[in-house]
Amino acid sequence: MGNGRIEWRSAASLSGDRTLSQSGSAVCSDACPLPGRALRSNVPRGVFDGLGAVKAIESVFTERLNLSPLMILILMQLSFILMGTFLDDTAMLVIVAPLYVPLVGALGFDLIWYGILYTITTQIAYMTPPFGYNLFLMRAMAPPEISLKDIYASITPFVLIMVCALILIMIFPSIATWLPDYVYNQP
Repeated sequence: MGNGRIEWRSAASLSGDRTLSQSGSAVCSDACPLPGRALRSNVPRGVFDGLGAVKAIESVFTERLNLSPLMILILMQLSFILMGTFLDDTAMLVIVAPLYVPLVGALGFDLIWYGILYTITTQIAYMTPPFGYNLFLMRAMAPPEISLKDIYASITPFVLIMVCALILIMIFPSIATWLPDYVYNQP
């Protein structure tokens, strides 16, 4: 264990009288809690599907509010920006993916394209006040003479560039999908 690697033998000795497979499982669950959360996120998805929430939301947006698929997509991106100011990307994904991903598919959009839009949108949200995670990270790394107010003022060009990129990718989906199409659709 002194060489920086965890060996099964040392993991087993740390776990007391558990068997080797139990101790390995305990080490992995302690070290990697995210995959467990990701697997448990299928539970809300099953509940939403069973209750017909996706169909209900789709009908509210398309029939009652008479919104176009593009307008629904824009509202979804705006909700990500709003949620991203106070939630991290994993929390947002667990909350809305069971609703948004089937809705995006039902509206006829490419899911890879939507995943790229989601990624860009969460990065925009991480840079926008009041609680942009990246702003606090920049503050922690900045010299003491640079205040949080200075950092807030300096993000405007970066947010505008990312919003322009998001709009371009929304208008021209092939910007985001040409490489996956090229790689996965070769004979």
